[in-house]
Amino acid sequence: MRRRTPEDRYRDNLRKQQKELEEFAEHEIEWAGHLMMMYRLKKADMPDDEYRACAFFQNRIFA
Repeated sequence: MRRRTPEDRYRDNLRKQQKELEEFAEHEIEWAGHLMMMYRLKKADMPDDEYRACAFFQNRIFA
């Protein structure tokens, strides 16, 4: 069996980290949408810091 080179290990680690980040972003986008909907339904003003965090994920600024 052939040993993996450092480049192969690096690519595998990078691929795993990318997958985990994508899953995290999917959940955060969903939760941001739920939070914004909750404030809309309550007809309440969302605090600026919470709004900025939700907008960050809703607008996909991270990508």
